[in-house]
Amino acid sequence: HSSTLHVYNGLLTFTVHHKPKLRKAAQQAVCVVLRGSTFMTQTECPPHHPAASATAKYCIQQIEQAGGSGEATATLHILGLLKEILGVFPQHSLKSCCETILRVMSLANVMVTSVSMQTLHGMFMMKPAAANLSAELNAQIITALYDYQPGESDVQPMSAWLAVLQQAYLNLGRLRPDLCISHLPRIFTSCMQCLQSDQTEITTNAAKTLTVLLKECVAPSAQRLQLEVEK
Repeated sequence: HSSTLHVYNGLLTFTVHHKPKLRKAAQQAVCVVLRGSTFMTQTECPPHHPAASATAKYCIQQIEQAGGSGEATATLHILGLLKEILGVFPQHSLKSCCETILRVMSLANVMVTSVSMQTLHGMFMMKPAAANLSAELNAQIITALYDYQPGESDVQPMSAWLAVLQQAYLNLGRLRPDLCISHLPRIFTSCMQCLQSDQTEITTNAAKTLTVLLKECVAPSAQRLQLEVEK
């Protein structure tokens, strides 16, 4: 109802409030509404909450307005909220939000880029339903993230990038194993390059990513192929 949406939009305005306690309470309330409403926790729940699209639109507007003014604070607040709810948006809204996040990452603000990575990592960790994040969109996000690959000596950015890509590939493997396998050579190449880094933390994280993807993506596909051959 329009009246309900009006009240909800009022709640959204507090998600970027300058007072931390109010902002935190508002963001928690939004998460509860979108993810914990009674009809969203039932067995036959709708694919997304009716207010999800309005929430996505608000978040995008806030980030775009903040980007235009050069003010990063509001962007960081919204990214923190999106980390918890991006995975429950309908696909068109999720795609628009991801495109917006990738755009602000191109502004080369270190803090914004770091929090953006956390937001995308949180989305993949949620294991969104295919109706919200399709395998094709997942693969497109993976491809786009290679434009933001840090230098092999940048410890924190590279570690964060590897963590996001690892989770993105794991989620793609859950949605469509064959598509995941076709995208793996590129991340394996990047990880092998990272293994030549002088930074121990980078080589450790690269080795971890390789190990996880081999175990969780390659091994199951190899087992399925073997079973098909045996049949």
